[in-house]
Amino acid sequence: TITVPAALYTIPYMRHYEALGSRAYYPHVLLFISAMYGLLSTTDMMLFFFVFWQMMTIPGYMLIRYDNRDPANARAAMRFMVMMQIACLVTMIGAEILAVEGTRMSGAHQLKYDFNVVSTRLPALLVQRPGLTALAFTLFLIGFGIKMGMWPFGAVWLPEAHPAAPSSVSAVLSGVMIKTGVYGLLRYFLCLVPANARADFPLAVWGGIVATLGTVTLLTGTSAALRQDYSKRLLAFHSIGQIGYILLACGTCMTMLAWDLPEAYAAASLALTAALLHAFNHGVFKGLLFLNAGSMLLATGTQNLNRMGGLWRYMPLTALTALTASLAISGFPLLNGFVSKWGVYVSALDGSRLSPFLSICAAIALLTSALTLASFVKFFGTSFLGRRSATVTERAECRGRLEVGWIMQLPQVLLALLCIVTGVFPAILLA
Repeated sequence: TITVPAALYTIPYMRHYEALGSRAYYPHVLLFISAMYGLLSTTDMMLFFFVFWQMMTIPGYMLIRYDNRDPANARAAMRFMVMMQIACLVTMIGAEILAVEGTRMSGAHQLKYDFNVVSTRLPALLVQRPGLTALAFTLFLIGFGIKMGMWPFGAVWLPEAHPAAPSSVSAVLSGVMIKTGVYGLLRYFLCLVPANARADFPLAVWGGIVATLGTVTLLTGTSAALRQDYSKRLLAFHSIGQIGYILLACGTCMTMLAWDLPEAYAAASLALTAALLHAFNHGVFKGLLFLNAGSMLLATGTQNLNRMGGLWRYMPLTALTALTASLAISGFPLLNGFVSKWGVYVSALDGSRLSPFLSICAAIALLTSALTLASFVKFFGTSFLGRRSATVTERAECRGRLEVGWIMQLPQVLLALLCIVTGVFPAILLA
């Protein structure tokens, strides 16, 4: 859904980097995307942690520093590399703890990292070595939290990496790659622990921690975005904020599963659905926003929003799709962001009957949506509305046309239509 429009967009967009050549770009893009498919399909914990993780990290590093004319891009890429290697290391240590101890306690002679095998051996480990299993799951939370941009790790690498990468790569980084952290979190905390072992696994505690971290993440990420004056940096902080909504829904799901009650299972089901919906919806509208930012960069030669005033007159189609995405991420009704955010709020409020702290999380999330709207009023109003800036006037006089070509417009239109269709008919995604 995201990689295909981004790939189409990138064909004419990369003419902006003709001086650098494409030989170091397209192979890394293909490897980067392939590795993400590998992460989602492997059943071996070591392949998951190491081989595919490295296949994704190294091309990601090369793509972020692709425009090596700016030293800041190389620094951003190195920061990304360091954080991803730390994430890989801590998750591998966690996997090693569970696999080795599970093998020893089961009396097996062969060490296996298969998810099903580790899951089968986990109940005994939870009873006899609760401290060790808690350490392993803490490492999983840290590793996947770094990957997805969770507070406090996201601000270390994500706002630097997204502005440095080409915009089509930023769309995939934000729309797809950081969701692999969400996938890891769900797979390890919900799928790895068998149902018959949940009584020995403090799921309510972990759910409370994840929900709290999600609330802090959405608040701090969105607040920081409101202070940004550069388009892709603003969008990068919003990626952190939107991950917070997904984490809040995941934490609500985990907390509710700890209660052996029908109403708790209903709230958990709604929370998990909201988390998955928002992961998809965020990929759509944030991918679109990064493509919009790329078009704005090509038109003006800058990411500085204060130098883009009056672009609506020269880029009406880009402006219309950017308006759609801005309203979607702000949770405007009849757009996809509203559907999934509403699911997050309702599931948390529903769960607050059993876990009252969730009502506080839901209230903060609801108020943070107002900050999101204010931020995108700034993003859209500063760049497309208002008086024409000197930069836009000068560019328009020199080039005559600022709107990007149809090959770059088509992906933006398709993603904008997807925001509308899945907002009006959300059942399409649930079928």
